[in-house]
Formats: sequence, structure tokens, C-alpha cells
Amino acid sequence: MAETMQPGLWLHAHVIDAWAAILNHEEKIRSDSTKFRYFFDTTIVTDFLFDGKIHFTERCEKLESIIKDTMKKDKEPATFDKVDLILLFCSYLRKVKHKSTSQLENVDPHRLKMNWRTRGNYNDCGVFCMRHMETYMGDNSGNWSCGLNKESPKQQEIDYLRFKYLTKILLSDINQLRDKIIAQTEKFAKKSP
Repeated sequence: MAETMQPGLWLHAHVIDAWAAILNHEEKIRSDSTKFRYFFDTTIVTDFLFDGKIHFTERCEKLESIIKDTMKKDKEPATFDKVDLILLFCSYLRKVKHKSTSQLENVDPHRLKMNWRTRGNYNDCGVFCMRHMETYMGDNSGNWSCGLNKESPKQQEIDYLRFKYLTKILLSDINQLRDKIIAQTEKFAKKSP
């Protein structure tokens, strides 16, 4: 997993899963004045969700079921009433029989215009995902900035973020191998000139 954090490589899905776990841990110790977010790992995305032969409503219900099951399995189970940023808005509208449900289900999503959007950088999409997870707080006004520069031949902040995220994953309080990693690093540092 960690090998994929090298510059220019595609990130393994487990890296993003570890990042989601760390962000969820941090959300539990966040300030009450900020929005509560809940992050899911990549296992919630299944082929079923993209099967156009299956009605949209059925796919939404399946996604909702997967999400609820995932939240229940958390060490400190989260519930939707605690989460401020929720993606199942159409499902909720359907349950309360809102008059605009069918209109919203058939609307194409609106993508925010991001100055840092790239055209040719496909290898770093996992890093962009992790940065977006870290910085997005629900603002859809166009004021959101994740701190990335416009695309250039060498976006040096991407390599920095790879290093930052790997370090944070390895040294996180929730990493069960943290103490072993620290001990090995200290041992190596003593041997280095």
C-alpha cells in the first residue's frame, strides 16, 4: 500500500480507505462549531450502483443500505442525524414524499468549477481525492479552495501531499502498527550518519 504513495503512481484504494478512517477519527475530536462529516471507504462503491439496467431508485436504496451498514460497523457508530454533509438527499426526499423528488433524481450533478482541475494528470487522482476529503466543508458557492495551484508541468504540492498523507497515516493514533514504525524509524536514525 505505502509503495503507491511514491510520486507519479496511482494510489491503492486502501490508502484512501486509511485516510477515510483517519478523517473519521479526527471528526470525533473536532470543534462543535464545524460541520460534522463522515467518510466512507471505497468498498461502498460497487458495480451494482453503476448498472443502468437497474432503476435509479433501486440503486439509491442499495447505496443507502450499504452506507447504513457501514456506519453501524464503525467502532463508534455514526448516525445520519449527527452528520451535516449527507449525499443521500434524493433518498430522503423520496421518503418524505417531497414534490421535487422525481425532478432531482433526473438532474445531472453540477460540478464545482475548481481552478486546480487538471486535464492530463490521471496518476494523482487519488491525491486530489484525499485533498478534497480533507478540505471540503460543503461550500458550493465557488469559494472553496483546497490549496492546490492550477495545473502545471510539475505540481510540486502533489508530491508534498503524498508525503504528508503517508506520514499522517503511518503516525496516526489509530494505526495499530504506529509504535513499531516509530521504533524502526528511531533505530534506523541512530544507524544513519
